[in-house]
Formats: sequence, structure tokens, C-alpha cells
Amino acid sequence: MTRINITEEGAFIVTSESLLGNRQGTLPKEEVEEIRRLLAELHPFPAVPRGGECQDCFSYAIRLDSGGRASEVTLSESMVPLTGFGGLVAYVNSILGRELSDG
Repeated sequence: MTRINITEEGAFIVTSESLLGNRQGTLPKEEVEEIRRLLAELHPFPAVPRGGECQDCFSYAIRLDSGGRASEVTLSESMVPLTGFGGLVAYVNSILGRELSDG
């Protein structure tokens, strides 16, 4: 299991079973802006249909805390292309890949 938490200012912490600890840092302003843009296109989060579960798929939980309210959606890998979350998932996965391969 791998998790990334990103604050509004771009500070992040990555935790992963493959790490002995965690990795922290700050994303460049451009990446923070792109994540904001992608989230703005999706918020409020659309309803995600059930189905598409499989035993060997990734599962994604996306949570946005904004204005004291939390919005959350959980979807399986097979549902990502059908829900509009593909761009956000791909972008955050590229950041995760970079951070997990560095160091």
C-alpha cells in the first residue's frame, strides 16, 4: 500500500510498504497548480458506479478537504477511465513514481 498526502501549499509525505520510513518534501508550484486544476475539474466528485472490482487491481481513494468539508471517492483501477479521474490518477502516480525512485 502506498499513500501520498499533499497539503494546499504542496508539502507532501509519501508512505509505502516498500519504504523503511516515509519520504517528505514540497512539490514545485507548477505541480501544485496542476493538481488544483485537475481537482477543480472533478469537484464536486461524481458518483462512482459499483463494479469493476478485481482481485489484482489497484484501488484509489481520493480525498479533498476544502472549506472545512471533506469529499472522498474510492474507485478500483478498472473504473478510473470510466469516471473522469484518469488525468488526476495518472498525474499523482507520476509524482509517486518519481518520489519512490529518488533516493
